[in-house]
Amino acid sequence: LSDEDHAYVIALYDGGVRAADQLVEGLLAKLDERGLTDQTLVMVTSDHGEELGDHGAYYFHGNSVYDGTLQVPWILRWPGVVAPGTTFGPLVQNVDVLPTLLDWVGVDVPPDVEGVSLAPWIGPGSVPDGSSVPRERVYSEWQDLIWTVRDVEHKLVFNPRGAHPRKPPFDRFERGFRIRCRELYDVASDPGETERLPLEGSSPGDALLREAKRFREREGALTGWTVVRDAAVEENLAALGYIGTDDERSDVLIGAEECDE
Repeated sequence: LSDEDHAYVIALYDGGVRAADQLVEGLLAKLDERGLTDQTLVMVTSDHGEELGDHGAYYFHGNSVYDGTLQVPWILRWPGVVAPGTTFGPLVQNVDVLPTLLDWVGVDVPPDVEGVSLAPWIGPGSVPDGSSVPRERVYSEWQDLIWTVRDVEHKLVFNPRGAHPRKPPFDRFERGFRIRCRELYDVASDPGETERLPLEGSSPGDALLREAKRFREREGALTGWTVVRDAAVEENLAALGYIGTDDERSDVLIGAEECDE
């Protein structure tokens, strides 16, 4: 895009943020009107962010495994419990929302939940000791083909089958959205993930690669596509790339690069 078009896209995004803010404002006003503010926990979060020209001049989210897409807000308003302006620094994931909320309302967390409750660190009865954190690392995966793992300093992208996502606009390009077999970033000093680090002989890279492989093989990990018995639903899911064999999938080019496990 030209500089002018890029600025226009950013302005549209800023407008979307403002519109969402106004909707939340309206919800909070209704709670005030009904006298429910002091007894209501309000949480604002999102399923993903957006790439805004950060990698490969890409302006969406469907192809991305980078933090511009993976990092989302998790904002709480809990009068009398969470002080206004409080921030929580340690790494967390969106799968931590469910067990945290269940803990807060006194419901047992099911044993198969992957998330970690933040109740020991936030909310009633929490006594952070300053030496422990809920997670040492956080993870993501792109449709059982690409995984990422990061700690507070480094992030690894693990793409063992050389998959190149081909969701719009990259569905029009023969090679898709290029994600290398392995990419290592120093996210502490390079949060935009603009400079890949060498992996050979890299202690952080070796450790994160072992962790990515462990996460891929964890109990309960996705190992195949769900069987769908409704033809219309199946057609829609296939178009989105959520079901089908590797050869049938139009949303990704597998083997675009030759990679080692």
